[in-house]
Amino acid sequence: MSATERVRMKVSLAVQVIDGFTARPITGAGCRLRIAGAGPPLVRREGYRVFVNLPEGEWTLHIESPCYYLKTLTVKPGELEPGSPVIKVRMMPDSTYPVPPGATGVRGRAGAGRLVQLVCRDKGGHYKLLLEYDRPGLSHSIAIYNPDGLDLDGRRFLIEDREGVNREYFTILHTAAGEDKCSRMDRALEHSYKKIGARVTPVYTTRADQYGNFFLIFPQGERAGGEYDVSEEGPGGRRTPVILEAGRINDIQLKEV
Repeated sequence: MSATERVRMKVSLAVQVIDGFTARPITGAGCRLRIAGAGPPLVRREGYRVFVNLPEGEWTLHIESPCYYLKTLTVKPGELEPGSPVIKVRMMPDSTYPVPPGATGVRGRAGAGRLVQLVCRDKGGHYKLLLEYDRPGLSHSIAIYNPDGLDLDGRRFLIEDREGVNREYFTILHTAAGEDKCSRMDRALEHSYKKIGARVTPVYTTRADQYGNFFLIFPQGERAGGEYDVSEEGPGGRRTPVILEAGRINDIQLKEV
């Protein structure tokens, strides 16, 4: 890139698209990203797609790739790390994905197009806070105790206080390097959370197709199986507790609330 091009180009957003099962970057040409009114992104190493000179305001990012569910998300520049507008987006495999033997997953039926999410309720499936979250409504930064060093970027979580009174969902956009490992969330939380007693739980999401069928496989190498809450988003959404068996695709039936 010439010096003239560098002057003309301002990086607005860098996106790394991740396979939700293997946690590896999706680098093939079949992975397409689009923002309305913007030119195609520049392709960089490790699957990064870089958008330059985007207009002011929120951006609607569309991502599609063979064997994955389509993904659309709203990106707000003010929620990005100043000077480092990087996000990781995890693509969830659909039913055409080549699932290897021994993978754990679920399949079932819900309302057409509805979001379906699974939240682990076993104690071994939770994370803890490394530092207290004490700036509600202001801070987009959170520090999660992650002793196994798993890549949490692009993952969705549920945080709850000890009493279970306050509970909120958030997504990690990017985790900074360094000892504190602070992560940038897609939103500021509405409540304070103590280091002792707060519970941070991974949330696994998928979406029913036009016929109401949904499919989800858990990330490779992570703990799977056990007790989960399965819920369907939207008015009249159903919710049911299930016990999942590791190492197989589980058929589940959502029940009326």
